[in-house]
Amino acid sequence: MNSDIDIHNLALVVIGSFNPAIIHPMWLVNKGLIRESDSNPEKIQIVHRDISKFELNFATIQVTHDRFEIFASNEADFMPMRDLALSIFSILRETPINSIGFNHLFHKSTSNSKEYEKFGNWLSPLNNWKDVMRNPKLLEIKIVEPSNLDGPRLTSTIMPSDLIRHNAFRYQLNYHINVDKTQYAAHDIIPKEWEASFEKAKEIFNHLIQKYNDA
Repeated sequence: MNSDIDIHNLALVVIGSFNPAIIHPMWLVNKGLIRESDSNPEKIQIVHRDISKFELNFATIQVTHDRFEIFASNEADFMPMRDLALSIFSILRETPINSIGFNHLFHKSTSNSKEYEKFGNWLSPLNNWKDVMRNPKLLEIKIVEPSNLDGPRLTSTIMPSDLIRHNAFRYQLNYHINVDKTQYAAHDIIPKEWEASFEKAKEIFNHLIQKYNDA
């Protein structure tokens, strides 16, 4: 199996204290953060005191009282998404922030159903379950590296792809940063950790594929 990624999605998640009602497309336009042409009124799902959710031409934003998420489905949109998030949190500089997560989602096709099942069995041997289950299949596996003073908390998750219909899996890395409120804010951490999150996601994914190929 090669390590080529078929689809790469990215979500930036900020945990803190937010006012969902103020974050909507026209607020972004009025603040000069996006062009009016980037906003599509037909794709505003809801703007309410408890939740705001809408689509721009290059990203989807959802905000609740304790969570801000911006998501891009195309790699060409990752930098515009990043720049918008930086601009929002530069304006909301005093917003209390607890943590920031970079969620990389890699969707990968396998050559056929045989290889797909072989890969799942390599991740978690299903023979361990055959005495107690008639036809065991691997649905999801999650591996966590707890956070420490030296870096982020890493959570790797593998499951079937929800974008590629047949014989494909999704690898997700959650690159989680706890925020030291005495030193950092979101607009500082996002550019500081941006490239590192990409590098770590690709490092783990490539290592996983190489280990599988060597088995």
